[in-house]
Amino acid sequence: MNWKDEARCKGQLDTFFPDERTEIQIIKKARLICTGCPVKKKCLVEAIRLNEVGIWGGMTTKQRDKYKKENGLVSEPKGAR
Repeated sequence: MNWKDEARCKGQLDTFFPDERTEIQIIKKARLICTGCPVKKKCLVEAIRLNEVGIWGGMTTKQRDKYKKENGLVSEPKGAR
């Protein structure tokens, strides 16, 4: 079974890909769904590994970017050398 089949957000993905104009209430709703999700950590790891956008593992794209930077997980952009 794929970890995504166990996710609490299954069938509610519109909530997890808000645009920049989205009200904070939608982001809060997504985070609430993530709370207690049995695959939250797997979801977050996948988002970090694949540089996903949207809310994954209870974190927004900006929060994950900050987390990656603080933890030395930011890789050089392709062709930066």
